[in-house]
Parts: sequence; structure tokens; C-alpha cells
Amino acid sequence: MVRCARRRRPAHPPARSCAASTATATSAPRPPGATPRDPNRRGGITTDTVNDIIKAAARAADLTPTPTPEELTAAAQTKQEAVAAADAAPTAEEANVIVKTWRTAKRAARAAVRRITGHRFRRRPIQAMLAAGNPPEVVAVYSRHSPRSSAFDAHRNNQIA
Repeated sequence: MVRCARRRRPAHPPARSCAASTATATSAPRPPGATPRDPNRRGGITTDTVNDIIKAAARAADLTPTPTPEELTAAAQTKQEAVAAADAAPTAEEANVIVKTWRTAKRAARAAVRRITGHRFRRRPIQAMLAAGNPPEVVAVYSRHSPRSSAFDAHRNNQIA
């Protein structure tokens, strides 16, 4: 007889049987709020949750600007104008150039605004440890990067002030 080792927690719906959990392993993506496939992840939080908490705290502390209704309206109008111009373009290539120009301007405007995300709490300690003179190999192990990680090299080469 095969046993399913599961911890039951009263705050969550009852655990499914072994047959039910293996049957859903290949099914479609799960909707938000559904119980996770891995019972050990029950009650855990995701990176999206952490980012939402950080963004909300940063906004509450006025560390990041909140767009005004006028700015939101102007952004929506700019998008509508770009889409209309792309629709009126005689060729698909010209339409792509118009949309690409709008996207580039949108990304540049977004990059100009100070953002605080969960990744900042990964980047800053790495840069502080490197600035303090710790060997990069030790810092990479501490930050759970592989020794030859290109992401770690980006943190090391891009000292953010």
C-alpha cells in the first residue's frame, strides 16, 4: 500500500488524495487562489506577493510617486494615438516602427521613475558586500548565485549608487 505523507492544516481546504494530486500534475495552469500542487508550499507566499507588499509599503511611505489622473489619461491618449497611427500606416513595417517607438518612449518614461521592487533587496546587499572588499566568490555563494553567473557579474559590474 502506498501512503501519501501530507500535513493537514486547518486553515486550508482538505488535501487531495495521491491519485488526485498526480492526475492534476499535467493539467492546465491553476487559477489564482487554488491550492498548490506541492503540499509543502501550502501557505507560502510567492514573489508576486512579496513585490506587492514592497510596492505598497514604498507608496505608503511616499518613496515612489503615484501617477496622477492627468498622467494616466495622457498615457492612455498617447497609446490610442500610436495605435491609430499604426492602423493608418500603409505597410506593416511602418506600423511596427510606430508601435516600437511608442513602446520605447513608454519604457524610457517608466525607467525615469524611481521604483522599489523586491529585487532591490537582493541587489543592494551584494553591492554593499563587494564594496566592503569581500571576495566576489564568497558574495556569490552568499547570494546563492552560481560561481559563473552572468546575473552576478551584472550586479558586480553595475554598481548602483
